[in-house]
Amino acid sequence: MPIGHRLTWCVFILGVFSTSAVAQIQSGSTGGSIGKQDKSISGSEEGRSPTPGKSKGRADEESKAIDALPGSIRLIEHSTVDYSITLTKTGGKTYDGTWNNGYGATFTVTGFTKDSLNMVRQDGVAIIGVSATYTGRRSGNSAKGRATLSHGYGVRTWEATWP
Repeated sequence: MPIGHRLTWCVFILGVFSTSAVAQIQSGSTGGSIGKQDKSISGSEEGRSPTPGKSKGRADEESKAIDALPGSIRLIEHSTVDYSITLTKTGGKTYDGTWNNGYGATFTVTGFTKDSLNMVRQDGVAIIGVSATYTGRRSGNSAKGRATLSHGYGVRTWEATWP
């Protein structure tokens, strides 16, 4: 058989196979697929890593800890003058309130265990806005500790209670 006929014959065979393959692909694409597509022949799922139990457990613990936070906290900060504030939970770990001197503040609880209460404070006043870190020991529905203020006026003691 001359080379030209062989070449024509090969092109014809390739055309038949490619047309058949295209027809198979097209027929499958209109009908969708059945079953899991992420499985190997052995039956295991590929490309997916199982969610570690520790991550989910940690997220659950965090959610429970947030839910366990009280709705309000009454805080007294002791200095040469005592300042008091009633903090109301605004969501998550955040509380807002107004000091007895009229300044607003936002507190974020950074730790709440059966033995401790830790918070960070940011006052709303731009000119003399004070931030502070509160660390304390907890007993039941109360806590006592020390506050370190950003403006350099030393360390103060504080106590808090909640219902």
